[in-house]
Amino acid sequence: MGISIIKIACFTAIILLLLCAIPYILLAYIVRIFNKPLSIKMTSCWAFVYWSLFGIIFRRSYVLKGSNVLKHKTNYLVVSNHIGSMDFMVLNELFREKRMLQNLKYIVKYQLRFIPIFYQMISLANFLIVKRDFQQDKKRIIEYLETMAKHKIPSCLILYPEGSRFTEEKKEKCWEFCERTGNVKLSNVLFPRFRGIELIGSKVNKDYITDIADITIIHKNKNVPPLWRVLFTEFKEEIVFDIRTIPLIDVKNYKEFLTESFIRKDNLIEQIRKK
Repeated sequence: MGISIIKIACFTAIILLLLCAIPYILLAYIVRIFNKPLSIKMTSCWAFVYWSLFGIIFRRSYVLKGSNVLKHKTNYLVVSNHIGSMDFMVLNELFREKRMLQNLKYIVKYQLRFIPIFYQMISLANFLIVKRDFQQDKKRIIEYLETMAKHKIPSCLILYPEGSRFTEEKKEKCWEFCERTGNVKLSNVLFPRFRGIELIGSKVNKDYITDIADITIIHKNKNVPPLWRVLFTEFKEEIVFDIRTIPLIDVKNYKEFLTESFIRKDNLIEQIRKK
């Protein structure tokens, strides 16, 4: 395992891009006062460059295997399992292949406000920022969906229903929860939380976000490398992905859909790792 000069160069460019964003942030907030859609589109262009640099780093270490059935110019609600800190790079790469990288809008935690510049930029790009308190977040989510649909801003909204990255420790706690609630125990994913997707699915304009992209990320090596290793060192591994798309109007019960989705993900991961 050696240090990668190309990766270090890309990461340096990422840091410089963040620093260059400081004067831009002031301009973008002024534009946002008068024309919010324009501000979002401007910052989405910045996000495209930013994510593209991460993409160069990702492709130095990973080969993706699977059939990318995503359709260009489609707004998706993306449901994915969450295994490692670099899962966002996998999703970015899949949408980059369909020329929709700049359309990605992640649902992120309010705690990111402690990361200056980055937080302001994702806010300007109109990522959905939540506080992990459903009652507080409910109004924010509804207003967010209404604004995006009203201005017809291209958007693929990324949701990690597990609420946290999968670890063996979290799996044990999740199993305790499943025992208390009578839910199925899963071995390779955490049992999903459904209130978020239920709210989004019931409130979103289905002429705006038309489909769910149900994505499963499978690291063939069960020991997912830490982010620092992905960012700075040379190695080569394989990630298998599975994508199925479902029209949003076909989903009648979001809890049942999500439970079935994560049972399916659990089985897929088990099957692939046994090969």
